[in-house]
Amino acid sequence: MRILFVLLLAFSFKAHGACFYSVKINPVQILDGDTVKNVKFNLDFGISVVRTIRLYGINTPELRGGTNYSKRKAVKARNRLRTIVANCSKLRIILHGTGSFGRSLASLFCGNINIQDQLLKEGHAKPFYK
Repeated sequence: MRILFVLLLAFSFKAHGACFYSVKINPVQILDGDTVKNVKFNLDFGISVVRTIRLYGINTPELRGGTNYSKRKAVKARNRLRTIVANCSKLRIILHGTGSFGRSLASLFCGNINIQDQLLKEGHAKPFYK
């Protein structure tokens, strides 16, 4: 029963506004410039949850489909996100809810740097709210 309560609490993002987490970097997979897979959240009672994170408020070019130009931009965006995450010892995450495909919508911070803002400033992403 305790496990169910913690899991329900952890996934009630929309009902209770933003949730703040600070997570250690585990082996994560950067799927593209706006998606991070295998982010491990350590909850109370020795419980951890692994989630896929969709960066909130931005969109980057897709690796699949599109033109060769857009694919090159997608690779650059993915590689930049990989570099930022690889150079960060701890990510701070603000969860905003659940988006399409069951991914958690989140703002990511490395220290005081908002990763979404960084990708926007460098031209790797465009604003996107849906």
